[in-house]
Amino acid sequence: LKDLKKEAIGQFIADSLRLSFEETLPLTNAVFTKSLGNPFFTRQALEFLVLKNALYYDTICFRWDWKLQESELKDLISDDLLQLVKVKIEHMEPKLQEVLMTASCTRSTFD
Repeated sequence: LKDLKKEAIGQFIADSLRLSFEETLPLTNAVFTKSLGNPFFTRQALEFLVLKNALYYDTICFRWDWKLQESELKDLISDDLLQLVKVKIEHMEPKLQEVLMTASCTRSTFD
């Protein structure tokens, strides 16, 4: 999959959060600056922001929201995709981490 243009990333984010493109523009700018249009990195960045509670679902307003400014969001998202994935794995249950370690040593694929 090739890198996507900023507009495509913005539409992906807007669709994912069920918000308008304009509403998600600060978030899009922050994520695109770090992901450079890479779809995998974009998704990981969004998941990372949720993990850090920078992007959250407001149960009172029934919508996704964030309180940080664009520059603060950029600072929070790591430049290193490996670091984002590492943080995600570190927050998994120990048994699941063990399964991932075992699976990483095989050449098989898993569903």
